[in-house]
Amino acid sequence: MSNDSLSIIIPTKDRFEHLSKCVKSILNQTVLPDEIIIVDGSVHENNEERIRLLFDENTINTLVYIKTEPNTNRQRNIGISKSSSELLTFLDDDTILDKNYIYYIKDFFNKYRNDNIGALNCKILDPESSNNNLSKVSIGNIIAKIFMLWCKGNGKFQLSGIPTVIDTNNNMIKKVDFIYGGNSTIPRYVFNYFLFDEHLPCKSQMDDDDFAFRVSRIFQNYWTPKAFLYHRTHYVNNNRYAKSKSFIINHFYLKNKNNPKKLINRIAFYWSVIGKIILEMYIALKNRNLSGVYGTFSGLWYVFKNYIKRERIFE
Repeated sequence: MSNDSLSIIIPTKDRFEHLSKCVKSILNQTVLPDEIIIVDGSVHENNEERIRLLFDENTINTLVYIKTEPNTNRQRNIGISKSSSELLTFLDDDTILDKNYIYYIKDFFNKYRNDNIGALNCKILDPESSNNNLSKVSIGNIIAKIFMLWCKGNGKFQLSGIPTVIDTNNNMIKKVDFIYGGNSTIPRYVFNYFLFDEHLPCKSQMDDDDFAFRVSRIFQNYWTPKAFLYHRTHYVNNNRYAKSKSFIINHFYLKNKNNPKKLINRIAFYWSVIGKIILEMYIALKNRNLSGVYGTFSGLWYVFKNYIKRERIFE
């Protein structure tokens, strides 16, 4: 097992109930972290004292509590600046770790330390679902695959700039491009090259795609099934309008920021935009709810207005 020190960084906002479960799962690890850095962007909750009460006299010295404005990527960057370890593990506040999560992370870095590691992602399970939605054979997933949207695959980025996602049923360590920012361990040296983008037009949408793409151009990212955590997907914001609009806006932003300027990438990008419209129309027919369609076209209208004005999204 690696002797590298390890800090856990958790951005949070107004979700103490979920955060407390996450912290308890960390304190129940077979191998404890050297630091637990909680970057609190809460607006409606005063959590500092309640958070401190989660720790006992043997673990309180591992806590670093920081109060700041809410912005997930900025909170992650603040956590990086306040950390002192060689390995930095980023967690969403509504995750619950298997008790051997840290053990297997350190074991991985000990075995692969000479492999130019950029980031390590671990298996994510939903305790309230026996199925991986991306693994189901459905019309929606077929549309996503044809149009190079999010779909099950080898964890590599497609020509459209959108990644495929490793099947959670996979039992082998894999070399990948894509990583989830809220379930990743990243060596400190990577942050000499990159930080999380605090200027994404829409927050908490495709921020993982952006960071993973940049890191994977220089370093090798990995996925391991040995370390795993639980993430209840029903906690995630299911506002289809907002998510669809944010996807379109950030997809265009990242095209100009990251995607190669080759003709084939441009064609693939616009092909994926067409696919997004078709996918949302299919979902609207299935659910009898047009919010995703409205959100998609609202995002396209936003992009068009910014293009006319030549604002930052198209720099």
